[in-house]
This record gives sequence, structure tokens and C-alpha cells, in this order.
Amino acid sequence: CSLLECEIVLNKSICFAQKSINTASVELAKKSNIMIVVGGKNSSNSIELFNNVKQHCNAIFIENIHDWKDALKKQNIQFKKDTHFGLTAGASTLKDELVELKKLIENEI
Repeated sequence: CSLLECEIVLNKSICFAQKSINTASVELAKKSNIMIVVGGKNSSNSIELFNNVKQHCNAIFIENIHDWKDALKKQNIQFKKDTHFGLTAGASTLKDELVELKKLIENEI
């Protein structure tokens, strides 16, 4: 068909991997005081993930793992020794980044 004759249908969808991440992240958020979500600010998957976890605990959304302290300060959230925190990320964020972020946080508290 030519471009003028074709019907274009757009569906809002989320990939299976991201659905699994969302489900696991919400369960973690229910057990956490703070959730840190790493992902692209323009990523609909990461935005949805953030919106889902922030319904269950304090949450921050960062693109760069090194921005976590500034993001906490902006929201006046403090980590303490007994703070339960969770880390999650959009499907395109590398596991190594989350491992590094976990180490950065553990070195601070």
C-alpha cells in the first residue's frame, strides 16, 4: 500500500522484560523506605517504573548513578544505618551500573 492508503495503529505497550521488572520492583518498594530508579528521563518504561514504585515508598529517579546523593538532597531524604533501600532500573540500564550504585550507597551509610 502507499503511505496515503495505509492505516497506522499505535498501541501503548510495555515489553515483557519491563513488565517483570515493574512487578518485582513494586514488591521491593513495599519492603523499602527508599527506592532509587535508574533510567532515561525520556524512557516511558522508566517513567512508568518510577510512578509505580513511588506509590509504595519514597522514590527518586536518576539517569546517572552518580547523581543519587543530589537527588536525595533535593527531596530532603536521608539514608540512615537502618534505612531499607531498593534499587531498580529500566530494561536498558546495565546491571553493572546498579551493582556500582549499590557499592556507592553502601560506602556512604
